[in-house]
Amino acid sequence: MAITGVVYGVTVLAVLLYGSESWTVRQRDVRRLESFHLQCVRSILKVNRGWQIEEHISSLQVCKMWGDMKEIADKVKVCRLRWLGHVSRMQDRIPRQLLYGSLPSKRPPHGPHKRWKDSAKCDLMAAGVPLEHLGDIVQDRQG
Repeated sequence: MAITGVVYGVTVLAVLLYGSESWTVRQRDVRRLESFHLQCVRSILKVNRGWQIEEHISSLQVCKMWGDMKEIADKVKVCRLRWLGHVSRMQDRIPRQLLYGSLPSKRPPHGPHKRWKDSAKCDLMAAGVPLEHLGDIVQDRQG
């Protein structure tokens, strides 16, 4: 990836994903983020939409030309898991108490369908990390 890609990653992607560790992302949000990301990549590579359609260039091929095949949803998951590890290592602090605490009542029917905790659990299962071993894994900060 050229210097342009590095600058894009440091500036635009950093702003785009700022605070993403605390998001509960819906599919609609992921599509919008991915669309903006591809629009920026096409603009940097000087591949306009008309030429892309004319030449039958898929978005996957544009990503291959760019060199970064990681999707925005995966980047959000990495940020969320990094934050989960950080909060799990906190001792006797409010963020950790909130993470491991729960309210005795049920959520109202008009409330959110998915909480941040639910998203983090799905990310852990996708990464193949059992919930029982989370405490041991987050203490090992090698990666």
